[in-house]
Amino acid sequence: MAGALASTGAFAYSAWRWYDALTRYGVLVVWRLSLPWIAAGVIWGMVAVVAFVSFLKHRRLAVRTHFRGLRLEKGKRRESIEWGQVRGIQVHAVRYGIGELSWGDRSTLRLESRDGRIYHFNSALAEFSVLVDTVKGKVYPILLQDLRQALQEGDPLEFGHLTLTTIGIHKGRRLIPWGGLEAADLSNGWLSLRGLHAGHPSSIRVPAYQVPNVELCVQLIEHLSRR
Repeated sequence: MAGALASTGAFAYSAWRWYDALTRYGVLVVWRLSLPWIAAGVIWGMVAVVAFVSFLKHRRLAVRTHFRGLRLEKGKRRESIEWGQVRGIQVHAVRYGIGELSWGDRSTLRLESRDGRIYHFNSALAEFSVLVDTVKGKVYPILLQDLRQALQEGDPLEFGHLTLTTIGIHKGRRLIPWGGLEAADLSNGWLSLRGLHAGHPSSIRVPAYQVPNVELCVQLIEHLSRR
């Protein structure tokens, strides 16, 4: 809806610019003044089409939660996902706009099962935010327990460019020992870690999208730093 309105507005403004330039300056400058707005109208039109197709795709999908997991219903197709089967959760949010002017946003939830299946859900679903909170609340405790046990057994934990070991947090040659971690911050699309290593300041900063299960990673880091 927001994309369609933006596209219509851009085309309407470009038509006015075209007419104004034609009557004032002649045909030579018409396209130079109106072309940017025509291009903007085309782009926002494409955004509207993608959003509409996504809406139609998810309108027929019903997601129900129960004490053991999720039940997906789409037409005659039925599929269940138990909480213990989920090994990866990613949530992405995209805002459409320029500066402080916003035409809307779109959020997506991506689940990965232990046997490699991928499931995508987006904010076209009814009560999408409730679904996200429910999945996180049920799955994160299970994954945290599995990860803590693996670390206690000496297995390094890989989170994209980050590696967690019994010593601390590694990124390439950089290291922040557990006892030296001072702050872990997840905001504005970045995961930032700050602490001390051998008495010297040490910091690690990575884009959040490059860290699988980034919220789970932060929870685990905070838990291990308090031991």
